[in-house]
Amino acid sequence: MEKDDFSVFKYLADQNDHVFFVYHTGKQHICYLNDAFVRITNLNIAEVQHSPQLLFDIIHPEDFEYVAKKFREVLKKSQIAPLKFRIICADTTEKWISLTFYPVTDPSQPYICGVAQDDTARQIGIQHLEQINTWKDTMLEIVSHDLRGPIGTTKLLASIIANKVPDNQEVVKLTGMIQDIAKRNLDLIRLLLNRESLGTIDESMSPERIEIVQAIQKAIGAYRESHPGKKFTQTSADAKIYAEVDSAKFFRIIDHLLYTATQFTTDDDQIHIHTQQVEDGFLMTVKDNGIGIPKNLQPLLFTKYTRDQAGELGFEKWTELGLWVTKSLVDLHGGKIWFESEAENGSIFYVKIPLERRLN
Repeated sequence: MEKDDFSVFKYLADQNDHVFFVYHTGKQHICYLNDAFVRITNLNIAEVQHSPQLLFDIIHPEDFEYVAKKFREVLKKSQIAPLKFRIICADTTEKWISLTFYPVTDPSQPYICGVAQDDTARQIGIQHLEQINTWKDTMLEIVSHDLRGPIGTTKLLASIIANKVPDNQEVVKLTGMIQDIAKRNLDLIRLLLNRESLGTIDESMSPERIEIVQAIQKAIGAYRESHPGKKFTQTSADAKIYAEVDSAKFFRIIDHLLYTATQFTTDDDQIHIHTQQVEDGFLMTVKDNGIGIPKNLQPLLFTKYTRDQAGELGFEKWTELGLWVTKSLVDLHGGKIWFESEAENGSIFYVKIPLERRLN
């Protein structure tokens, strides 16, 4: 690049809110940083160029090993996926950074270029969306069970009253109206919750590095509010477990497993979630001491069936659990799901997911 061309590039980069940098791998020297770096980190460019270690000093302690490992992979030209991690500025402000490396492929040019941006606002937005999604799932469950049951009972009672006084046309007319209203509401609920509308699953993945133990804690919190009589407990062999998952899909996995546990336990039963880091992944178990899964249905639990097909096989209510969806979501993460269950002795569901998203 000619000197004049570089001046134009530098001018454009300095007007940008993103950080642009060039790193010489042989000299271990940062050749270029634009002004956005100062605005985001509050560090002095000249000092960082002289002592690149200053960059690692501001990385959040919980993210340090992760970033160091990824940087080593970049030096080997084997990793160019975006990194998302936290930094702690001099004023103790915590920020999320999204960083993408672009290694120069020409062997005679030992450079790594990159772009970084302040991702804090987006991360906060994602957390809010997760809270909204958890609330939505809770509301759907309330509509599905806490409302559908009473409406169905109202329809049945109206029919009984009409049959007891068939000669009272006014009563017959009013109870008929009640039955019609109840039926319309039941049809609306069925339409809203129709599992067949989930016939396809969005297979696109948006992996984010999240803290798993805290994510599960949030999901359990929503269920504690909607099921105050049930006993939810959580333990973890590791205080914190970081993994690259699609947060929206991961919350659906937790939600489906908790939902399954609530449907086959009473208020006196317990639902317990445990997590632990294993090898290159983490293992999540959801255990309950409810009625268990009937043995004849166990081979079919993760199979997709329509409501009519399930009715013919005698397990219509199990299609509402959406466990085939759960398995599909786990598969998208490159994970595995399995279970153990015994009649009247409860069930244990196991989910193992890799800590890092494998690149194709």
